[in-house]
Amino acid sequence: EDINNANDYAGRIQLLFQINEDLDFLFNARGSISQIRTGFFENVTGGFDPVTGAGFNTPGVPNAYNGYVDNDGDPWAGDYNYFGHQDIETWGFSGTFNWDLRDDLKLMSITDYQTVKRDYMEDSDASPFSDFNFFQATDADQFSQEFRLIGTEDQFRWMTGFFFLHINVNDANGAQTPLMTTFTNPLFGGLGGPLVDPVDGSFWGNDNPYHTITNSWSLFGQMEYDFNAQWTGIAGLRYIDEHKNHTFHNNFVDFQWGTKWRNGNPNILQNLGTYTGNYDKGLWAAKVELDFKPTDDALLYASWNRGVKGGGFNAPLDVTDYFGIFGNTGLIPLTDNLMKFKEEKLDAFEGGFKLSLFGGLARLNGSGYYYDYKDYQAFQIIGLTTFIFNADAKSHGGELEFQASPMEGLDFLAGVAYNDVTIKNVDLDGAGPGGASDTKPVQSPKWNINALLRYQWPFWQGNLAVQGDFQYRSKHFFSLTRAPASTQTGYAIGNARLSYQTADKQWEAAVFVNNIADEEYLVQTFDLAAILGMNEQFYGLPRWVGGSVRFNF
Repeated sequence: EDINNANDYAGRIQLLFQINEDLDFLFNARGSISQIRTGFFENVTGGFDPVTGAGFNTPGVPNAYNGYVDNDGDPWAGDYNYFGHQDIETWGFSGTFNWDLRDDLKLMSITDYQTVKRDYMEDSDASPFSDFNFFQATDADQFSQEFRLIGTEDQFRWMTGFFFLHINVNDANGAQTPLMTTFTNPLFGGLGGPLVDPVDGSFWGNDNPYHTITNSWSLFGQMEYDFNAQWTGIAGLRYIDEHKNHTFHNNFVDFQWGTKWRNGNPNILQNLGTYTGNYDKGLWAAKVELDFKPTDDALLYASWNRGVKGGGFNAPLDVTDYFGIFGNTGLIPLTDNLMKFKEEKLDAFEGGFKLSLFGGLARLNGSGYYYDYKDYQAFQIIGLTTFIFNADAKSHGGELEFQASPMEGLDFLAGVAYNDVTIKNVDLDGAGPGGASDTKPVQSPKWNINALLRYQWPFWQGNLAVQGDFQYRSKHFFSLTRAPASTQTGYAIGNARLSYQTADKQWEAAVFVNNIADEEYLVQTFDLAAILGMNEQFYGLPRWVGGSVRFNF
């Protein structure tokens, strides 16, 4: 049976009201519905290092816990006993006023409201057994209001404003699993084996509702000044006041037959932990930039940006302490040290150039940067839970991008990026003694290379176009441990497309082939060898042939 199918529906309505010659109002209403049958997860039997806990793949070897082995040799197929799903529904409304107070002064007001509902479920063990079925549910809404005052003079441009944000999130995660206490656990009196209801045989597991309220406001301003025709200075400052309240419950439950697991009102057998915390911080961000234009075809710049990302809270999937990392209580302690993470601060230094070449037929852009992170928000897996934590980090790299249109209808783009990031002094040990060491962030290859070639020519009262593109990503990791099971070697993906568009640009028809070489590459993987005896892998799409028809109103 096919998996990873999707039905997506989206709509948007915009109405512009010209109230008078100085004032207009833009109303926006939008909505989308996405229904996806999740997959295709690949079950690869795994072992792990007893000292570090780092997993590795052992394909073809039966799972130590249930004896299963996936030997079909197809990463896009599996022996699933449950087809997962992801249903997302979003709705939003916004209103924007633009008021020209004077020729050189403008006031803007942007009001926005949106809601998101999400129901997600997956067969995480990717096997015919009900070892581990993960779910997540979201019911969130947010409101924002922004005011901007924008002014211009001969050599001076400025903007100042106020922003308010309110977010109300009711979330839940959990799992239906008979393996919750397969490991000896003092909490359950050393009980082991599969946990099922002795009366109706339904599976036990956990259900973790959590509620987060965010209220944030900020004041900001930015100005640009032309010292002369060649030199321009830019400076900006933003103050943010952020407050969050977070309540989390970890419940051991009995899921009922015939119900949708998260929405099935499971019976709570025991509350394993509750956490309540708050985050209240005043933060600031800033920008200083100097631009130099030696000619009309060249721009050189140097900048410093001080960025900030607010702190927050963790929501553990499972609080049972399988490996005894936190003592002999059987539970992970729900303390501020584990549940709460601090704001991330970044000092970014960047310099670069933008050149127009050959009379405007080509452009060449380049930049180099150095990033210094304080309390970088990294994450690691402890047991079955992903925890965000703080660690300092440093990054340096550069980008080069070339774009050319040497003749009518012919476009060529190419880019290369280098990024070397180090996260400092991270305790990578999830299951034994190991100590702190430096590591690399998740999904951050050192090299990214891309190119695109497109040619368009007149054909049958319209335009025909042929296009080819490719992207290369070097070796990268899906876990800070850089375990073999969490490593993806470098790979390249090539795509091709043929399209026809009518002269009025209303109709377009296209055929395409994505991943021409049928490359097998991971887009996500979870090292679960120490817990479930397997590693969960998710591969990118195989060779994909398709077509589309588009109509533009």
